[in-house]
Amino acid sequence: KATIALEEGRYLSNSVSQGTINSHTINVPAGTSRLKVMVYWADPEGSTSGAQALVNDLDATMTDGSSVFFPWLLNTTPNAASLNQPASRGIDNLNNVEQIAIDNPSASSYTLTVSGSTIPFGSAQYWVTWEYINDTPVVIFPMGGEGLEPNTNVRIQWDAWNSADNFFIEYSLDDGNTWIPISTVLGSLRILTWTTPNVQTGEARIRISQNGLSGVSTENFSLMRRPENVRLDRVCQDENQLVLVWDPVVDAFNYDIFMLGSEYMDSIGNTTDTSFTITVSDLSEEQWLAVRAN
Repeated sequence: KATIALEEGRYLSNSVSQGTINSHTINVPAGTSRLKVMVYWADPEGSTSGAQALVNDLDATMTDGSSVFFPWLLNTTPNAASLNQPASRGIDNLNNVEQIAIDNPSASSYTLTVSGSTIPFGSAQYWVTWEYINDTPVVIFPMGGEGLEPNTNVRIQWDAWNSADNFFIEYSLDDGNTWIPISTVLGSLRILTWTTPNVQTGEARIRISQNGLSGVSTENFSLMRRPENVRLDRVCQDENQLVLVWDPVVDAFNYDIFMLGSEYMDSIGNTTDTSFTITVSDLSEEQWLAVRAN
């Protein structure tokens, strides 16, 4: 979600000083089930003798021209009954993050107002980011690009706003040209364990449907068997080389070879063969190697 917000440019930055007010327009597209707007500022350190930690107090509200929407906040009265109360809307004077959520907003322009209620020194920079949530399910995993094994259990995961209607889960092995049912699950669920089919393909996708709306994996993912019997064929002492071999995988186009670096399994080569020669600095050191079929 954060990546998509950056890619779509759903953020802005500005600053306010004591008593100043900034206005920002957010255009809400049709079909939005919930609009979420967050205002954040990096607050300087508070005084240990102060009544509260917050130094810069910025206040945010939104309006559609007729109604005013305030941020969500919690009851901070120090007793169990108050602290267990659900969030309500109001003016937040304690936090440097304020979030306003509007359910079923109209497809129109909303005005976000950010005011500098208490800015004791100069000005305060703040950031705004917003999100549109609609009823269309979003496939989280596998979303595309993953490599899964045939005939293994994986967890399909998705996100959705509607919790009332059941989901219908399907998969495709041919880039979405045909779909095969997996299961129908309750609208309250967002995860399903799926046994992948015992086939190999580079054109697999998942589709989640609910109440006439469907979300599909953004890109294809692969079903591919792992190379078996990975082993060292020989060691060349004079040249500090290891020769790694493995059994061929049916339908494999090529193979990626990995070796553990300082922290990660780093890609060190690619081959269409079933062997690969690796040069190391010291044969006496432990090496971790892996092979992946494509």
